[in-house]
Amino acid sequence: MTKRKQLKKVAYFSVNSFVGGAEMATLNYCRAHLKNGEWEPTLIIIGHGDLEEQAKQSSIKTIVIDKELRMRNPIKLFSVLIKLRKVLVQNDISLIHSAMGYAQLLISLAGFRKDIKKVWYQHGPVGTVFDRIASLFSVDYVFYNSAHLKRIGELVPASFEHSSSIVSPIVKSYLVEKSFESSIFSFAHLGRITSFKNIELILKGLKDIESYPVKLNLYGDANSKADIEYKEFLLGEIARLGLDGKVEFHGYKSDIASVLESNQCVIHSSRFYEPFGLTIAEVLLSATPLVCSSQSGASEEFINNSECIKYDSTSPLNAQRNIVNAMLKVIQMDKKDLSLMASNAQRRALDIFNEHKVIMKLEGLYDKINN
Repeated sequence: MTKRKQLKKVAYFSVNSFVGGAEMATLNYCRAHLKNGEWEPTLIIIGHGDLEEQAKQSSIKTIVIDKELRMRNPIKLFSVLIKLRKVLVQNDISLIHSAMGYAQLLISLAGFRKDIKKVWYQHGPVGTVFDRIASLFSVDYVFYNSAHLKRIGELVPASFEHSSSIVSPIVKSYLVEKSFESSIFSFAHLGRITSFKNIELILKGLKDIESYPVKLNLYGDANSKADIEYKEFLLGEIARLGLDGKVEFHGYKSDIASVLESNQCVIHSSRFYEPFGLTIAEVLLSATPLVCSSQSGASEEFINNSECIKYDSTSPLNAQRNIVNAMLKVIQMDKKDLSLMASNAQRRALDIFNEHKVIMKLEGLYDKINN
């Protein structure tokens, strides 16, 4: 009888119990360890929520610190730190992967004077107050999800020597039956309705090409007061530009495959650099044509014109002209060429975001840290 190889152990720590981009990346790493790896993951979460539910559904060992965290409330903060330290001791944790700066900060405080190897994963943004405070505490390795984030992150002063590496997220791909035969060319914008997404730039671009049979579908919610106000602003812009009937708000849709199938192209317009952009990666993986701002970490390794259409959105004076040119390019592209561009992007994305490849790199780094 062959003796099963003993798994090495790594703990992942998330301050949040909801499932955002950083939390989904953490969850996917844990899943990939169980499926393809030699490291056994434990997920530590502060508070109950969707992250706990999804982790347990995936048979990931999950520890919930059932305490309310308030960074500005010393009593509640201290209570969380005491509980977190007990978890570290009782579970004999020797390597921990902290998602974001505040997780690194809490682990450093809770694990003070304990011999724990620490990894700090930067999903972005970097350089925040928490990052700068967390940088006062030593860490063995810092991981970044894109080359851009690594460049910016390494400008943040740290009080310790450490190694760093780019480790791509594991991104879900969707099986999409794509057709380009529709009489109306529909662009889709996916993600939260918020001002830094710069959706008004797409509206202005749409106005400039309104002689073409085009439409813009917006998939995402506006929940905060600021986001609701921004949506009202967009509705005003739609009316002012005379785009009624050409723009439609659909709210958040969980069936991403259906969204991608019902639109010819996804368009991205962020004003600020998105450290990664999970939606962009999902689009590229799903062989859907993409028009994207240069402000996206997820698209930095993809070749303009042959794998996606990129435009420069950094200059307010030229951004509208640039997005119009990009939209026209994709509308006027031969359907076979459009399909080929999307397939080229998918091929590269499957290599970059490949689950087995990513987890092997991650575990190789863990082995290096552990030795």
